[in-house]
Amino acid sequence: MTLIDAGADLLSVDTMPNFQEIQAVVGILATLDQRIPYWISFSVRNQRQLSDGTDLNRVVAWLRQQPSVGGIGINCTKMENITPLVKLIRAQTKLPIIVYPNPGDLYDPLTKTWTTVPHVDSFTKEVPHWLAAGANIIGGCCRTTPADIAQISRLIRPSV
Repeated sequence: MTLIDAGADLLSVDTMPNFQEIQAVVGILATLDQRIPYWISFSVRNQRQLSDGTDLNRVVAWLRQQPSVGGIGINCTKMENITPLVKLIRAQTKLPIIVYPNPGDLYDPLTKTWTTVPHVDSFTKEVPHWLAAGANIIGGCCRTTPADIAQISRLIRPSV
């Protein structure tokens, strides 16, 4: 793989919406001569299912049996989905849990534009819940700003 040959030391396999795709990617990565740590991050329909409708309990149970998987994540979803998803994942595995949600704005694929939505949730409100539920790595996805990342950093490492 070009990324590994170029010296990457971690792969983030993001926004995986489909269980068969997850299985295929894990299978490919497991066959590489050079092992590199990676995590699989889901795109979800709701707080219990992948975007394709697969029950997340089934996906997490399968992933935790794969020796090459180094973490499980959720990204590109509303903040309100994160705490229940982290709890669901943490109940089944000790693998690191990675979360990087959207702030909640809506994307229109027809016009290829974003609509800013007044945010009910904020990183300030939610990050402590995610940490308490068992999240290990926290960031942001689409429409997350540098100010949001600074806010997350202050919440995770308040003395810095």
